Amino acid sequence: ILLTLIRHISHSKDMSSSPTYSTLVSASDYNRMISEEHLYIAEADRSICSRARAHSIPLKRPVELLEIGCGPLRLTPSLCAIPNVQVTALDHDPGWQLFAEERICHDALPITFVCADIATYHHPKPLDVIVSQGTHHHLKKGEETLKTLCHLRKQLSPEGILIISDEMIPNYRDEDER
Repeated sequence: ILLTLIRHISHSKDMSSSPTYSTLVSASDYNRMISEEHLYIAEADRSICSRARAHSIPLKRPVELLEIGCGPLRLTPSLCAIPNVQVTALDHDPGWQLFAEERICHDALPITFVCADIATYHHPKPLDVIVSQGTHHHLKKGEETLKTLCHLRKQLSPEGILIISDEMIPNYRDEDER
């Protein structure tokens, strides 16, 4: 099902007019599909949280953490469990915003949700940790990816880290395959 959604979303050459995940599937179904249909996702989630925690605790100060491509907050609550962390969850899909805001209020999570594009988002403070779980394969390969990574690097604090966890997907042959 998820592969069908990805193909449906990615088929349009004009991504601004493409449907987003939130228009095609509910948040709970999306989170379930990601968790059940991605073989190593639970292991990757644990590794991301462990690395972010190991980096954050020695800082002995409030930690600014940005999760990019957060979707319907599947990984985000686990990141909130890191001591002394302020989590900003960012996604370009406005459909996830309502769900995120309801969940943040319901679960009393210390999260700020931002609907924005990672290529242009500017965090108000230097970031200690940036987490990207399953987001980067959605970027166009080459120059766009390089610009986005440089943009993110500029927002890190001097001791900040960028954690990218993604599927190893071969380069697309053309835009239609993307």
